[in-house]
Amino acid sequence: MRQSIIYTSENKNCYLYNDKHRFSMIVHPALKQICETEKCDYVDSYYVRKYMYLKKHDFFSNMDYIDINTEISEAKVKEALSHTPQILFEVTESCNLNCVYCALGSVYEWGKNRKGKKLDINSALSLLRYIWGLKLSNKDTELVISFYGGEPLLNIKFIKTIVDFVCNLNHAGVVNVSYSMTTNAVLLDKYIETRPHTDGFRRNNAKCLESNGICSVVPYSSFSGF
Repeated sequence: MRQSIIYTSENKNCYLYNDKHRFSMIVHPALKQICETEKCDYVDSYYVRKYMYLKKHDFFSNMDYIDINTEISEAKVKEALSHTPQILFEVTESCNLNCVYCALGSVYEWGKNRKGKKLDINSALSLLRYIWGLKLSNKDTELVISFYGGEPLLNIKFIKTIVDFVCNLNHAGVVNVSYSMTTNAVLLDKYIETRPHTDGFRRNNAKCLESNGICSVVPYSSFSGF
């Protein structure tokens, strides 16, 4: 079975999909012809070079057969969970901005059913305690904890509780824990003291179109190392 397939959309556009790279791209009919026939006669040299480039990067070789017939046991599930690299908490559905381009905004259908709910802290602590125990038992020592929203700083109590809880769990320093947060940074100055140090703090500017139509620039921030 080949790793790549070519398919045509309802609008008659041709696409090349490669399973190994999980990559899809629109292709010209000339490139489609080469891919399907492997014949380069009477085809623009540009598409020949493009085909050769894709072939060089293993787009057209056969897939290795993978046997997925296996028994899923409780032990295997726990083993997989023990190697969880990241836990992301959607802290709140609420946001202090109303950016029209936001994937969770009113423009998109999935944003219309959000009611401003907050994540239950007890459920979050139970999950952390369970994953933590599995990681220790399997000697997995890396974990990233991330906060997302909505605007996560609108539920700063949740964030503080999680950080304090993890500090207590990790009193021996066995697990290398780092933190990240996706925020519009409007409330950053108000809660800056919640971070003991600023190692790894990165800030990039992102344009924000607010609900009143006024375009402004607000910092889009990402933290590590709370």
